[in-house]
Amino acid sequence: MLNAVIYARFSSSAQREESIEDQLRECQEFADKEGLQVINTYCDYAISGKTDHRDQFQKMIKDAEKQLFQAVIIYKTDRFARTRLDSAIYKKCLKDCGVKVIPAKEVIPDGPGGIILESIYEGWAEMYSVNLAENVRRGQYGNALKCKTNCKAPFGYRINPQTHLYELDDTTAPIAEKVFAMAADGKPTKEIQSFLLAHGIKKSASYIHYMLRNERYKGIYIFDGVRAEGGMPALVSANTFNKIAKTLKQRSIRPQAKATKYFLSLKLYCGYCGKLMSDEYGRSRNGDQYRYYTCPSSRRQKTCILKALPADKTENAIAEKLPAALLNDEIIDKMAD
Repeated sequence: MLNAVIYARFSSSAQREESIEDQLRECQEFADKEGLQVINTYCDYAISGKTDHRDQFQKMIKDAEKQLFQAVIIYKTDRFARTRLDSAIYKKCLKDCGVKVIPAKEVIPDGPGGIILESIYEGWAEMYSVNLAENVRRGQYGNALKCKTNCKAPFGYRINPQTHLYELDDTTAPIAEKVFAMAADGKPTKEIQSFLLAHGIKKSASYIHYMLRNERYKGIYIFDGVRAEGGMPALVSANTFNKIAKTLKQRSIRPQAKATKYFLSLKLYCGYCGKLMSDEYGRSRNGDQYRYYTCPSSRRQKTCILKALPADKTENAIAEKLPAALLNDEIIDKMAD
């Protein structure tokens, strides 16, 4: 009796997990009928067959190299892969390990006819996937033209289950409105995070920055190139939103000194503690700019004795030492090799 494993998969979180159970049952019945002993099962939940980044699928491929089984039973060809390229590559990998892929619900005979039939099944699986993606995009575009939802509602909104339109959420909308009010008053991000945390809501700084730049909050519906003014209820006025956007833009502008080239950036290490040194800049009282390299342990943690190194002097000193360090026969031979 040959050893076999079963691989099962379904694509979307909208599908039923029971579909995995159905596949396993059908594959087990096939194994019993064909005299195959199932020693293991591999199941991927809510993962598309268009990608090979499937944990259980890759584990099955690796386990095949141990030559513990001689067959992989699948419900149908499209469960294995939905692209002909992935199907060909991984079937070749399994074949090299002495493992055959057998669909329980599709009869593929041995010989030239089986090769043609298998390629038809694989082509059909890929065509179905492409058609499905086109239908989904077409449906989403149709929804967007009507300002209906295609994705998760932003914080402070909810989706009306009858109309599928965005509407303000009675619970979270006042909190989101307060976030914009705090930002408009110039409150720092950490203070906004603390306010949210007090309401049991944990959000990262990047999430808050994205939220404050999201034009949906001033009533603009946006989805995949479709943009509709007034397409959803506004949570904040356009004036307040634009004021916050202007403030955020000013904060994001880097000082001119930061644009200056630091030739030893990510290359210089502290001679005392070994930490990677940082490039810093400063400005004197008369407005002159200065560049430095600093040890993070010295500047922040106060655990290192190295003082800030003037960037110009440090770069020049190392530039003077480089020729003697590099232009010798041993180093030149290594570089030539």
